[in-house]
Amino acid sequence: MNNLLTSEAKLYPLIIDYLIDDENNEENFENYYTDNSTSILLNDALIAKGNYYFRNSEYGRAIDSYEQIDLDGLEYYKEDEVKFKLAYSYFVKQQFDKASLIFKDLSLTQRKYYYPSNYYYGICQFLNSDFDRAINSFDIIQNSPDYKNYIPYYLVQLYFTQGNYNKTIEVGEEKLKLPEVENYYNIHQLVGQSYFIKKEYEKALPHLELYEKNTAKLSESDFYQLGYMYHEIGDCVNSIKNFIELTGLNSQLGQYANYYIADCYLRQNNKESARSAFKNASSLSFDKLVQEESLLNYGKLSSEMGYDREAINTLNSISDNSAYYSEAQSILKGIFINTKDYAAAQKILEDMDNVTPQLYEAYQIVSYYKALQEINDGKYDIATEDLLKAEKISRDIRTSIQTNYW
Repeated sequence: MNNLLTSEAKLYPLIIDYLIDDENNEENFENYYTDNSTSILLNDALIAKGNYYFRNSEYGRAIDSYEQIDLDGLEYYKEDEVKFKLAYSYFVKQQFDKASLIFKDLSLTQRKYYYPSNYYYGICQFLNSDFDRAINSFDIIQNSPDYKNYIPYYLVQLYFTQGNYNKTIEVGEEKLKLPEVENYYNIHQLVGQSYFIKKEYEKALPHLELYEKNTAKLSESDFYQLGYMYHEIGDCVNSIKNFIELTGLNSQLGQYANYYIADCYLRQNNKESARSAFKNASSLSFDKLVQEESLLNYGKLSSEMGYDREAINTLNSISDNSAYYSEAQSILKGIFINTKDYAAAQKILEDMDNVTPQLYEAYQIVSYYKALQEINDGKYDIATEDLLKAEKISRDIRTSIQTNYW
């Protein structure tokens, strides 16, 4: 009895030392521990020590103290407090597995730490990618006064991460009605992205526009989503405004941005800018189909705008295993036939290594028209040579008939 009274008499000054942050509290604890290592009051000394470190955010040292406590010797409310603070210390030190076990235990007891334990247990499960358990914990506390403004964002984020976009939209739009909900604009972003993924661009736009206006810096994917949505609803001005932020990127987003911005310029009849953007997209190989289509469009626009040499070089570079090969050859044929410089066209065709049937036909027609020019100029010997060249090809029936006439 006397030993207990002595131990108790020494305990309270030690507790006070920890409460007032006495600089000698560690030394005082060691002295107390030496004399009272088997005392039933040692738990109280360890709690005071653990609480001191917990209060001062020294969670590693708090863990060392709390782990030494004999929980079986504590009243339930003290046990709950020690377990919660120990779990929280584990959480801060990113020892989530240890924290999760204790928070789960406390989340099943509807006492003081019921709601905060469910909150942190939910976060632990979220970090562990156990989204169903995380959602279950957050559902429990979503109407708690202390957490109702914080939980909506976690729930919406969880549903989005699961790919449950309908639920993301449903919960997000409902929770956005709360007057003081936290991460308000981030919830708008997730709802908008869900509509975007569902290709409901008209519904997505108000959410993502609001997020854009209220965030300090947009990410590359943010600019892309906005640019793409405006493109899909036909708002080329705003589409270009967003895509232009990405056109200099050496990435797949950069390639797509150049491709779609080129299409917007075409819709605005700005062929020069469209041509330039298609050239940029064709220089990037992240998406081969986009690269090939952009190369075709660059060649086509070059032809339409009078850059014949560039058009010929570009279109002729399109491989015969490309989906756009046939169209490229058809455009090339048109360039050669419609040119006024038949001598140059003929020489280019003769210098080509691989001439397709379409270009053989173009060569026949070009040679014939070149011969006509030479006849008009009185150069009959050269004209005869070109007529013979046209006659040898004999792919275009009309041209063959006209050639034989001469």
